[in-house]
Amino acid sequence: MSAPPSPQNTKASLLQARCKVWLEADGGSLFGTGVAALLLGIQRHGTMTGAARAAGMSYRHAWDLVKSVEAHLEHRLVISQPGGHGGGNTALSPQGVILLRVFRQLQDDVANFTRQRFEELLRSAQVGIGGVPAAPSGTPSAPAPTTKPAAQ
Repeated sequence: MSAPPSPQNTKASLLQARCKVWLEADGGSLFGTGVAALLLGIQRHGTMTGAARAAGMSYRHAWDLVKSVEAHLEHRLVISQPGGHGGGNTALSPQGVILLRVFRQLQDDVANFTRQRFEELLRSAQVGIGGVPAAPSGTPSAPAPTTKPAAQ
């Protein structure tokens, strides 16, 4: 007879909280995972062509994204040097490096907080779900959400 599956081996252990981070300006999305991937690609490949290919977008779309963000921020994020026979190169400006670093750190911070808070809430609910064990008996549970009475 086999032992019951451990919480880490059950389908419920796959339950994870996720969230997405983006930066907005004028009520619209300006900088998110797509632009971040593009800037990271520029750092890694040194060309807009290589960065666009790595980000899964066309060269034209990549440039349009960069120019749009630069126009909103009124800062250059990318510095390019046209090439001749061997092609040119593209690099991030100091502002581009900082914005990418800050955005990626924010993504990591928000993901870590979301994961930890989700686990805390599950534990405090005194229910073992999603691979997170229930809080020991006698541990105060999270307060029940309050609802406002419907307007009559």
